[in-house]
Amino acid sequence: MAKKKRGNGYYSLNFKYEGKRYCVYAKQQKDLPDKKAEKVRKLEEEKAWIESHGGTYDDPTLESYYDRFTERRRVKVKENTIRVQRFQFDLMAAVELNGRRFGGFKIREITRPDVLEVKRILQEEGQKPQNINQCLGHLSHIFKEAALDDLIDKNPARSIDKIPVKSESHEKTHRALNNDEIIAFFKAAKEMNSYYLNSFQLMIQTGIRFGEMAALYATDIDIKNGIIHIRRTITRSENGAFMVGNDTKTTAGLRDLCVNELALKAIRDQEEQNRMIFGFEPGLLFRNTEGGIVLPCSINNEIRKICKAAGVEPFTSHAFRHTYTTIRMNSAPEEFKQISHDLGHSSVNITLDQYTHIMEERKKNTVAFQVKTV
Repeated sequence: MAKKKRGNGYYSLNFKYEGKRYCVYAKQQKDLPDKKAEKVRKLEEEKAWIESHGGTYDDPTLESYYDRFTERRRVKVKENTIRVQRFQFDLMAAVELNGRRFGGFKIREITRPDVLEVKRILQEEGQKPQNINQCLGHLSHIFKEAALDDLIDKNPARSIDKIPVKSESHEKTHRALNNDEIIAFFKAAKEMNSYYLNSFQLMIQTGIRFGEMAALYATDIDIKNGIIHIRRTITRSENGAFMVGNDTKTTAGLRDLCVNELALKAIRDQEEQNRMIFGFEPGLLFRNTEGGIVLPCSINNEIRKICKAAGVEPFTSHAFRHTYTTIRMNSAPEEFKQISHDLGHSSVNITLDQYTHIMEERKKNTVAFQVKTV
């Protein structure tokens, strides 16, 4: 029997399928029977699929349950996340325990010692500790869902100790360029007439991520008011193909940036470059040489060539973001909240953790905020 749900005005209907209780919701009470029929249809399709892949609906293998687990998450998880986590799962599923693939175990028969053995084997195979920790974290999430589905009583991957990971210093993993390197790099890029010069300028003048730069459309730029609207980023589909996403890396990544004149000049120059090469065809502002999505490997390969010509130690495109932030933090440390917002960090703690030590180390090299590239 339907009843009005408290708080939001929706109606709900409880029913049982294969001995388990389910609930559907609708704005109108008359729509509940159709909602129930649709839910039952999906449950029957799910059951048939699982049984055709070696499991049963109430007693699935780990692999067949994972497919059910993944299908549920498609509506709220990005394709790139599903792709990465599928790789992590396949790595674990392929491990052999007593002559059997771990993925072929019935989910109810998997024990904590089994999970620990998978962890040990992955270590022996030379998998990186951080990767193993991520795999085990994902496995724990799978078992947690299975417990909520009443397929198991407890999570056998819960509280498995993580493998200690040696953390490299920020200076090694996220190098900021010094003034001499900046000038030498951009001088060489201009002399080489680098196709991606404007991309480099925009990233170092705004600190935006590579994916955010590559996903900009002309309509995202307000030249008159000097504002860039960050609305999306480059991501990857489930099959690994690069694509323009529908949103940013995090919710905080959705932001408007007030930019300096050098950034606006890079945008104008890029628009002119696009007109010369591609005509007036609308599309992405920063493109590859064929007019498609710019790939990180293309940008980083170009950076390496320029670094060689400039006599600068090689770096990746992330160094532009790190350089921007380092200079800005040194110039106006009291503005760290605004800086965090402009970077698209989900928390000011992320900004402080990553950059305050640099601010202390480089106080004597403080310069005016606008990054000099000539």
